[in-house]
This record gives sequence, structure tokens and C-alpha cells, in this order.
Amino acid sequence: MKLLSQTLLAATTSTDILSNPTFSSNVILVHSVHVTCAGAYGTDAFRLSLAPNGVALASKQYIYYDVLVTQSGFHSDIMLALVPGDVLRAYASSAICAISLFGEEVPI
Repeated sequence: MKLLSQTLLAATTSTDILSNPTFSSNVILVHSVHVTCAGAYGTDAFRLSLAPNGVALASKQYIYYDVLVTQSGFHSDIMLALVPGDVLRAYASSAICAISLFGEEVPI
């Protein structure tokens, strides 16, 4: 398992944090998600969505929606498979959250 992505999220903006290029011959497997918040209050809400073939954001794509993250952070063991063209996006209600994804790339 390796670090796939590590991103400081912008406030109220859906951000592409991991994508599998359409020409890829790999499947990206995400095994865990870790979100931390810093700042004076250290509490925020985040969202995570998976867009098949990079389509525009839609409510049916959400895996997590407005999950509260405290100063102790949020961790989830999860199994997501990104096939070529898929995009994983994240959103935070303020600019104090960082998200890290761990997993592996597997040949198709």
C-alpha cells in the first residue's frame, strides 16, 4: 500500500484529488481515507465523491456527505476501484482540511 494522493482542500470547492487517466492500463484501488483539520477550531465537514468517466458532479456520486471531522481526524478503511477515466473528488466547508488516500495500482 502506498500514498496515492495528499491534498489540502480549498474552501467550498469540489477538488479532483485522484484520477485514473483514460489511457491507463491500471485499476487504482483506494484502501483507506484519512482527513485531518487544523486551525483555531479544528472542526469541519467534508464530502467525497466518485465520478465515473469524470462526469460532472451529481448527488448520486457521493460516498461521504458532510461528514464532521474534529481535531482528532476522520479515518475510514474503504475499498474503491477507479477504472480508467474515473475521478475521485473531495470538498470541505472551509480551507482547514487535508485528505490523504492510501492504496495501490493494479494492472488490468
